[in-house]
Amino acid sequence: MQKIVVLVLAFLATSSLPGWADCPLALRSYEDAEGRDFLLEFDPPPPDRPVQQVGVATLLHSTRGKIFEFEVYATSGYGRVSLVRGEHNHTAYFFTEDLRSTKTELDSRLLFIDGLGAADWMLGPLPDSREFPLGDTIWRLAGCKE
Repeated sequence: MQKIVVLVLAFLATSSLPGWADCPLALRSYEDAEGRDFLLEFDPPPPDRPVQQVGVATLLHSTRGKIFEFEVYATSGYGRVSLVRGEHNHTAYFFTEDLRSTKTELDSRLLFIDGLGAADWMLGPLPDSREFPLGDTIWRLAGCKE
């Protein structure tokens, strides 16, 4: 029952948000589509950032806490978005609700990040990463900060 109440409240909070399509990546929050309490929070980049850096992303879990923090980069031209942590680089793929691919976050509600589940398993904080593994998940847009 508690999970249903949380889902209804999340739906009401996000359905009233104006301009989902206009929400830039640096203001978005995503939850894992399987409902395992993972959250991917995007924030604006720091002021002294390289011009290609469009944000910072933090991977969180309700039990494990903060798992990873990434610098988020976008390349001009093709529109590729990458989450970078040290030497590790993960490409973000955006999709509409009906699973059509898009080149950017605009008009997308779903997100897949390659290699993130494996990075959590191999490089994540132990021992909790083995108890609550991320795996290869689809991310669903959960909110847009103002």
